[in-house]
Amino acid sequence: MEWIAALIKTYVNFTIDKSNKYWLTQSEIRAIANQLCTKNVQPARTSQWCNADHPNNTYNYLRANKDVRRLTKQNEFYGKREFPSELPSNEVIFENSGISLYDLIAWYKDIYSRFDFESGSQNENVGNKMNTVNTRPKLKANINIPNQSEVRKYLDKWSDLENYTLQEEALDKLYSRTYPKNTDINDVLIKVASLNDFYSTNIFSVFPVAKHIVRLNIDDRLLSGDETLVNDISSVTINGVNKNFYSFATKYCSHHNPHDYPIYDSYVDKTLTYFMNIDNFIFSGSMNMKDFLQFKKILLQFRKYYDLERFSIKEIDRYLWLLGKEAFPPKYKNR
Repeated sequence: MEWIAALIKTYVNFTIDKSNKYWLTQSEIRAIANQLCTKNVQPARTSQWCNADHPNNTYNYLRANKDVRRLTKQNEFYGKREFPSELPSNEVIFENSGISLYDLIAWYKDIYSRFDFESGSQNENVGNKMNTVNTRPKLKANINIPNQSEVRKYLDKWSDLENYTLQEEALDKLYSRTYPKNTDINDVLIKVASLNDFYSTNIFSVFPVAKHIVRLNIDDRLLSGDETLVNDISSVTINGVNKNFYSFATKYCSHHNPHDYPIYDSYVDKTLTYFMNIDNFIFSGSMNMKDFLQFKKILLQFRKYYDLERFSIKEIDRYLWLLGKEAFPPKYKNR
């Protein structure tokens, strides 16, 4: 618990309090550790057992500078006893934000462990190296930081794109009014074919996909917003070969239930990744946007971080897509 406690306190100091303090008092660490476990944490655990600089230590979780401690960086001891081997990574740490221990571990590995700590410093001479957490990299010339005005500007642009707006209206009618269910192969086939044609989702044989969707019996899951459904739909076997139609699956679900299913697209991916690198609005670590649960978490955190929660998921989708299309056009090699 001492390692998790030190991680939580360090994370708070850097990302919430903005104090950049990495040296912690032992009492601070133990106070948090006592909240995490049922047994009282003994002072010897921070003074000796978890202290990598003590000659009779058991773990290398913490570094010492007189009476204060800091979290050991990853690979500071070549991976030996630097952090617990088993961690409850799905445990939510900050309930209001939904940040889990998984996110904190990613921050520890990707950001904290890259700092070059000066030996003997006790927070007063942190220097520019520590400020990298709060310093925003230079923006691309054609991209502004997301705000409500920017989103409205791109939604207005979307409204002027007659081909896309009419395609969306046709699909909305097809999915929500004409063929809302997914139990009849004929209904599903026309929906799959139309979506594939309008959005070029690269499905060269639509019948196996339609048959796969009918077999999954998805209507109740769509209605409830079951996030695991996207990955189930995306994986289809055609002529003995497993295909992954992930982008198509997000679109298929979204056109049935736009409130619960954001649409994945390469432009959306590039735009979200860009702002993650600029502002660290979520500590992505090894997050994979082609896993729908992780993709949705990233998009919702993006919406919350930039105070865009008055906009629907569909509106945020359109903003991200159109911005990405402008900012990250495809590059073609000269022949």
